Amino acid sequence: MLAVKAVATDAGDKIYCADEAWLKHFLASGKSLAQCLASATLLKADDKIKAALLDNPPLFIKCYSAIGWLQRLRSALGKNRAKRVYSISMRLTAAEVPVAKPIAYGYKDYCWTKDSYFLCEAFSNGCLDLKQLYHSERWRSIDAQQLLIKIASALAKMHKAKLCHGDLKWSNIIVADNGRDFWFVDLDGARSSYLNKKDSGRDLARFLINAKEFSLSEDLQGVFLQAYAQQHDCELKVIKQWLAPAYNKLSARHRSKYQSKL
Repeated sequence: MLAVKAVATDAGDKIYCADEAWLKHFLASGKSLAQCLASATLLKADDKIKAALLDNPPLFIKCYSAIGWLQRLRSALGKNRAKRVYSISMRLTAAEVPVAKPIAYGYKDYCWTKDSYFLCEAFSNGCLDLKQLYHSERWRSIDAQQLLIKIASALAKMHKAKLCHGDLKWSNIIVADNGRDFWFVDLDGARSSYLNKKDSGRDLARFLINAKEFSLSEDLQGVFLQAYAQQHDCELKVIKQWLAPAYNKLSARHRSKYQSKL
């Protein structure tokens, strides 16, 4: 994994990055991370998270606000959420798992900081998440079987690297307009996975919940699971045992909360 370096900018931020060119860019820009966020196109905003797209350069920026004294203390000790998402993204990239390329993370350079920022490469306008793609006309023109095999294989790589996604719904998989390339996104819940079978099973179950809710064919569901098992060097029946407890729990919740017909 590339070494991460830190710079202090004239705008008063401390920025961590593994790419010298990007470090120079942040030093030369003159803008604080808060100013970058304010000038970007807002995608999501609540009291905890703001997500936006920068035009020049094309970057996705996410601001995490520490709510309450305990989160502020964790941030002061260098355990902010932006750092964790950047670290997880770097580890996934090193494991050759497709995620948006991590660029940097940073915060205002004083001890009791409230906001931390994560920046990664932005996707092109032609990309759709897997849910959008499945419900669009484009789904009929792609090789769905090959796409699902690639997603399953990449997920197995993630799990073999002792990492899990934590929220693997279809809207958290972005697919390129060519219908072949894809990236796992929204890594806020991603983490190191020490109880790998349980965490891996939860990721698989979350993916399959959407597959069944959207009426993906049983054949394609089987293709996905078989590809995962093959990449994970595990028997299919063992994989099904891993995911069963999480699937049963999630499906019961979806029936109760969303009136799902699972």
